[in-house]
Amino acid sequence: MSEKIDHLSDLFQLGSDIDTKSLDFLTMALRKNNQSGFDYIEFKQAYKALTKLPMDQALAIKSAFTTGSTMGLNKENLLKSVDFYKQVIQKEKVQFDIALKNQREQKVDGRKAEQQSLLDQINRNKDLIVKLQADIDDIQRKYDAVDTDIEAAVQKIEDSRYKFEHAFSEIITEISKDIDLINQNI
Repeated sequence: MSEKIDHLSDLFQLGSDIDTKSLDFLTMALRKNNQSGFDYIEFKQAYKALTKLPMDQALAIKSAFTTGSTMGLNKENLLKSVDFYKQVIQKEKVQFDIALKNQREQKVDGRKAEQQSLLDQINRNKDLIVKLQADIDDIQRKYDAVDTDIEAAVQKIEDSRYKFEHAFSEIITEISKDIDLINQNI
């Protein structure tokens, strides 16, 4: 790789907010596709060098073109060369868009599917909680009913015991009186 195209990023007047990784990627594509001879890249390098001298832009462009003309450059070849490099950058954009789409599918859409699966699981668990709560409420009602039945049974048993004991006591008392009566009179 020739040293003259090592710093292609310096050829473009870009804002300070340009991502260096993206810039390096695009200039690498230009470097890999650099055509032989004096073309747009060499023209741009000559122009950029001339702009550092005290001359206006129009003179710098004409001087760079004149330098290229001595090596066989003409306006038509220069414009074809510019179009070629523009297409190189456009192809990189297409490839980047494809890679970006793949990344989106993997890292965003795939995660959204995972997120939906988790939401579905949450909803299933919430439904299960509602069902379990309904089961708990039903069992609690049965428990309370059994508790009421137990209290009623205890009350009924106590009632029966009281009635039996009362009848027993009355009969025993009557029998005891009869024993006394028999013992006294017979």
